[in-house]
Amino acid sequence: MTDDAQQAARRRWDETGAAHDGRRYLALLWRAGEEVEALRVGLAIGAVHDERARLAAHVGHVPAREALGLGPPAALPLTAWAQRLFDWGQGAAVRAAVAAARGCLERAPDEGAAAALAAADAWLACPCPRHHAAAEARFNPLRAALPPWAWEAVTAAHCPPRACWHHVRALSAAAHVVGEQAVRGAARDALLAWALAAGDLAAPLERPSVALR
Repeated sequence: MTDDAQQAARRRWDETGAAHDGRRYLALLWRAGEEVEALRVGLAIGAVHDERARLAAHVGHVPAREALGLGPPAALPLTAWAQRLFDWGQGAAVRAAVAAARGCLERAPDEGAAAALAAADAWLACPCPRHHAAAEARFNPLRAALPPWAWEAVTAAHCPPRACWHHVRALSAAAHVVGEQAVRGAARDALLAWALAAGDLAAPLERPSVALR
């Protein structure tokens, strides 16, 4: 697609302010790979939900930070950085914990840990009372038998956040195994795939509540 087509689409949108003209301009921006401007326009016309962009910005996604007019991210310690993830709901917190734990599992295969992460994945795919109860009943008694990063990750899927911050503990435990940079990178990649690369970008992030009691 030529720059002329983009400029014409931009002018048309500026002139009309019509949603369909904004969406056409946005489609051309995405196609051209102009992510910063695409996010700006998407936010302006409601095609990208604000909380999706803000989650991306929190985990260090440069285009999202630029689109939102934010400077470089603050150098937060891992625990504070991880706690902030709950601002975007329990789903964000659990996704980060599971992603970090996967890196540990690759380094140190463990059948019980693999089962725990599979249970957390099942809850993420369907955060229903059945998956909540199944994970709680099966893995709570296994705390001493599982690596901390695995037990904390699966427990994050059924224990009320802010009570024990299990996702924070999972990330911290994983950092002792694979390093903090790897943990942040794994969490970032998983959260960006959830927030910006899948589903309806105009919709708010899913915030499961069945695990909160």
